[in-house]
Amino acid sequence: MQRPTGITILAIALLTIAAFRFIISFLDMAIGSWLTAMAMSPGYMPIEMRPYADAIGGLGFWIGLFGMAVALVMFIAARGLWMLKKWSWWLSLICLVVALILNVIPMLQGTVTTRLITEALFDVVFLVYLVTPGVRGAFGDAQSNISQPA
Repeated sequence: MQRPTGITILAIALLTIAAFRFIISFLDMAIGSWLTAMAMSPGYMPIEMRPYADAIGGLGFWIGLFGMAVALVMFIAARGLWMLKKWSWWLSLICLVVALILNVIPMLQGTVTTRLITEALFDVVFLVYLVTPGVRGAFGDAQSNISQPA
């Protein structure tokens, strides 16, 4: 079966988002490590600031590491979508649901930005598209392809 155009767009979007997420997460991790190193080295910052820099540096490191892991999963999902692998449908569905949740939580807490709204709308559109019977059928699930004879 030929890859639907929407799946091609979704795979490219996931690939692009994963690349940016990986770069930003790498920078978070690097800056966090740098802050921790500066906090532990004498003479680089006032003594009263060291615990704060160390805490922020440690948090930045772990946030960056988690972000890089998420980016890796997104790279894998994009590759699978491109090749129409059945497991990639599930992985993409999970990635989109998690992304939607991560965009909606700040909005429920009162932080409503154009970026959050736009990302949430894209997540919803791609989720709806991903669960349509024709697209689901492209990933090898014969039961969800309504046009296929019984």
